[in-house]
Amino acid sequence: MTPTDRLRGIARAVLRRPREPDHHDNVAYNRHLWDWYADKWRRDPQFRRDQADVRHDPEAGDDRFGVLGYEWGTAADLDAVIAEFIDPFIDAGSVAGEIGSGGGRVAAKVVDRVARLYCFDISPRMLEQARRALGDRSDVEYVVLDGARLPSELGGALDFLYAFDVFVHLDLHTIWKYVQEAERTLRPGGHAFLHTANLAAPGGWANFAKQDVYRPQTHYFISPEIARTLVAHTGLEIVKQGEPDPNRFYLNRDYLFVVRKPT
Repeated sequence: MTPTDRLRGIARAVLRRPREPDHHDNVAYNRHLWDWYADKWRRDPQFRRDQADVRHDPEAGDDRFGVLGYEWGTAADLDAVIAEFIDPFIDAGSVAGEIGSGGGRVAAKVVDRVARLYCFDISPRMLEQARRALGDRSDVEYVVLDGARLPSELGGALDFLYAFDVFVHLDLHTIWKYVQEAERTLRPGGHAFLHTANLAAPGGWANFAKQDVYRPQTHYFISPEIARTLVAHTGLEIVKQGEPDPNRFYLNRDYLFVVRKPT
């Protein structure tokens, strides 16, 4: 093979390679990123361990990496969040939805506590992992989103909506679209639990200071004031807010809050 032939072969391979979406298109880039992540996670157990942001989690043991998403935080951190920000707002009759179900780590803990659960995600590969974690249940519906909008038929249908460890990867315009969707899909008296990266929290600032530029695989940092400003431009009201806590992984890094749609 001549040098010219080799260069032509490389050029053809580059042209055939799927092009990475523009990271300014937040939805398309996140779909590309999380489809790739889910495939890599499924094929490579070592990759799962390499992604762990808390290296030692004695509570989880060897099962920690059996469901996609448990490489982030610890089992105790997740259980504490669910107990404080989800459990008080659901019951056996609730119709609930999760924005960004990912591999189903939170959905698996919520599904038996509600009457029906919608798992929303822009990544088809992530929803495949969620289905593996939850199974083919008649009380769960898996919905691939084509943008930052939920199915039109769910207007006013949800008792509870949540997005945990998802908005941290979204830009402000995309977050705003989902906040409006929360208002649209909640029934009067319904609640939504939302979660953003928090520039004002000690752990949030430490992460921001290490970051040169925003890309969806890192975090998009806003402050509680910005989140409250978004909510103030809807008919929703904040009824619960987390405070920075050095002993709580997520509270030390992020802003967790619950909104209510007035009756």
